[in-house]
Parts: sequence; structure tokens; C-alpha cells
Amino acid sequence: MEKEFIKFSKDFMYVIGDNGDRVDVPQLVAKAFNRHRYVKETKELQVQCVQCKIWIAIMKIIDGKFVDIHDKSMIDKIFIRDRQEFYFSNRCLNCKEKLTVKKESNIINQIEKNNKYSLYLKPSNKEYLEFKAAALGIDIAETLNRIIEKDKTVDNIQKLKDEFAKRVDRKFKL
Repeated sequence: MEKEFIKFSKDFMYVIGDNGDRVDVPQLVAKAFNRHRYVKETKELQVQCVQCKIWIAIMKIIDGKFVDIHDKSMIDKIFIRDRQEFYFSNRCLNCKEKLTVKKESNIINQIEKNNKYSLYLKPSNKEYLEFKAAALGIDIAETLNRIIEKDKTVDNIQKLKDEFAKRVDRKFKL
């Protein structure tokens, strides 16, 4: 016998319980209703992994209410703000682990993690930087790197060293 599933939509966010009463699905389904389904036979709410497409049981109707039954070794439960609301990860733990390994093995990501800066730019400089990046067809970080590379000449580095030495001499009155 083939299992019967109920798929949800923004206008259809409930199931009919054993006694004929309407049981509203949890709010977390509204955020990704196309990845959730209800299995009539087992009375389970399931979520689909976006990567491997397996269905994972996360909740079950018990006494007319949806109760959390998720397997912690299969999927993460993520809490929001004051731990009153939650949702389930969009990837199973197996796919999440593969994604983490892939990200960690990407050297570019490791370099970028260690070299991020937040800085304040005058509005006119920010506008110029955005314009230059758009004109060159590159992102703002690459634009800044190119500007710095152009400025980082042997002569400029020597001038900065001399200027720094003068400041140290003045500070310590040498």
C-alpha cells in the first residue's frame, strides 16, 4: 500500500486529526512549506533535506498536537531569539558535515575569514569605490586590494618607514 502524503501551501496549513478536528501545523512550516509534508499513516510531519532530498520525521501528532520527535543525529533544531520559536535546519547532518568539510578545505574561504575588516568611508569615497568596482566589473574588496597594490611601491614603503621613525623619535625625544 502506498503512503499518503499531505503537502502544504500558504493557504493550506493544517491537517485533520483522528477525531475530525483541524490541527494547525507549526509556524516553522510556513517558512518553507514546499519542503514539509505530513504522512497520514504515521501521523508524522517531515522535512526534506535541500541537498540529498531525503525526508526526515521531525514532529508527530500526539493528543491532537504536534510534538517534536526529531532525531538529533539526523537534523539540527535551531532556536530563534528567546528560545520560544524554532525551526529545523534545511540540510540533514550528513549533508551539513559534507558542506562544512568542503568550506574548510577551500583555502580562499580560510584567507577571507582571517582578513575581514569593517571600516568607515566618507560617503563620497564609498560612492567612488562602488563606481570603480562596477566599472571594472569586480567586487569592492578586490577594488580596494588593487588600489592598495598600486600604492604599495618600494618608495612609498620607505617614506612610511621614515615617517614612522620620525614619530618614534619625537615621542621618545631621541
